[in-house]
Amino acid sequence: YWIQVGSFSSQSRAAALNEELGSKGLVGRISTRDTEGNLMYRVRVGPYVSHEEADKFLAWVKDVPDLSGSYVSRVSR
Repeated sequence: YWIQVGSFSSQSRAAALNEELGSKGLVGRISTRDTEGNLMYRVRVGPYVSHEEADKFLAWVKDVPDLSGSYVSRVSR
């Protein structure tokens, strides 16, 4: 499970958010996804072993200004 905190068409915006998360003690990762021909940069925090664990950290993430729309997602590889 991961907490998705943002999705951007700009790699620099994703990197800036990832740096901000790091300054608050949250380790983020940037992944890419091609959506209908557009490359998107997703910023996620995690991984967590369970949805319950991710939910605990989601409360912390949502306290960061502009991240109230963050959510838990299950990512399969």
